[in-house]
Amino acid sequence: MQEKLQTNLCVLKRSRKKPQAGDIFTFQLQQLPEVYFYGRVVKTDTKIGNIDNVILVYIYKKTSSDKLQIPDLCLEDLMIPPKGINALPWAKAYFETISNRPIAHKDTYPIHCFKFVDPLSGIKYFDEYGNKLTECLEPCGDWGMGGYLTIDYAASKFANFLNP
Repeated sequence: MQEKLQTNLCVLKRSRKKPQAGDIFTFQLQQLPEVYFYGRVVKTDTKIGNIDNVILVYIYKKTSSDKLQIPDLCLEDLMIPPKGINALPWAKAYFETISNRPIAHKDTYPIHCFKFVDPLSGIKYFDEYGNKLTECLEPCGDWGMGGYLTIDYAASKFANFLNP
């Protein structure tokens, strides 16, 4: 029997639509049920961690007490570096897409950087399509696909800072 993974994410509204670039989504944590957190789908065709069609998302520090009252989502307000994830958070209803807005140049980084630690040859950096970079570009994420538990961990850590 498969053990259910523990999460602080609340179940919201299930989405049957595949995430698309420009989608703005919200999520909640059990420890702050009156607060909505936000994220944005930046790309859906990336190759992060040598896995095709990874969803590149930004997760923001900005929150709201009203799900549909979306705060300004600025690059300066990222909670974590850009992250490659799968579609499971939408399928499990942890993420609810509430809007789609075209992505302007000011809304995204021109190049995304992901760090890979190779035990044999050291640290390497790649962009969101698996192209090797010559240097680290901040904010630099991890070279690999995450899921809802990755977001849960980061957001819960941030929530503990908001509500000690």
